Amino acid sequence: KKIIVLTNLKPAKLRGVRSEGMLLAGEEGDKVGLLTVKKAKVGEAVTVEGYVNRTSQIKYPDFVDVGLKVINGKVVYSDIVLKMGSEEIKVDRVSNGKVC
Repeated sequence: KKIIVLTNLKPAKLRGVRSEGMLLAGEEGDKVGLLTVKKAKVGEAVTVEGYVNRTSQIKYPDFVDVGLKVINGKVVYSDIVLKMGSEEIKVDRVSNGKVC
């Protein structure tokens, strides 16, 4: 599977462990599923139509404040589906919830 990994995080201690990136997952109650794509190229940027990607490092709290959601099994920001290239990012096992 091709999973979504956040790699431009500023190094931080999360739960006592140094972190410089993280896997992204959707959560709905007790169900958790990884964010995935099938056809996108490895290393391709995640995009949101109408927004310019930041290339600088971000802090973990800033990422959390973005408030990504899972709606109908797709990842959305401000009701716009996130994509890698032309492919929509989906979440295994989660229909509606939040991204963590």
